[in-house]
Amino acid sequence: MLGQQSIILLAPAQHRQRRRLLTPPFHGERLKAFGSLITSLATEAMADLQPGDVFDARTRMQRITMRVILTAVFGLHEGEAMRRLERTLHEGLGIRSSRLGSLLLFFPFLRKDLGPWSPGGRIRAAEASIRRQLLAQIVACRAAVKRAGEHDGSADILSLLLACTDEQGQGLSDDELHDELLTLLFAGHETTATALTWAFHWLHRTPAVRDRLLEELQTLPEPAIPMRSPGFPISRQW
Repeated sequence: MLGQQSIILLAPAQHRQRRRLLTPPFHGERLKAFGSLITSLATEAMADLQPGDVFDARTRMQRITMRVILTAVFGLHEGEAMRRLERTLHEGLGIRSSRLGSLLLFFPFLRKDLGPWSPGGRIRAAEASIRRQLLAQIVACRAAVKRAGEHDGSADILSLLLACTDEQGQGLSDDELHDELLTLLFAGHETTATALTWAFHWLHRTPAVRDRLLEELQTLPEPAIPMRSPGFPISRQW
């Protein structure tokens, strides 16, 4: 599902070249800007909860990580395009992480596209829909950059990747961008949501650590990004 041009699937020489090309958007001050965005999106996703409320941590964490990726990586904001891609990604990722997805790993014949009601057909349809929507976003973003004559100052990863060029002045093709965006999605969605869910679990099961964390958070100014704040060892560890 990642595509053959994802950095994690490239041969060593191509991998090194791609890594050099992709490094600038993930370096230094550019990364710091994402901290405020992530804080804002996480706060928004938890705004409907009150102290004492019971909630499904994993579902809530998945919602946060998906919104962060759609906004920070794909450059999408509230609107029909964002909602449509979010629905499609949830469907595609849901199939992959379900029992059906597990069966596909062990029984390759199930991956064959035998129509819209077959397991393989559902997977192929989801992949095709994701590809169409991502390519449409890439084309739209590339056109916006071209109209501006240069990188237009947008802080999302897609816009930054469009501005990257190698030693020969060549940038990434639409297909290469598509595969790298999917890689970022798979690397950052379920994995991060699961890690956050387990963090909540162990904080709940370890009152001493939880109390120290709450004490640290109460000393932070508003707004604040604990992970970047010096002198807060519990926040930085968790």
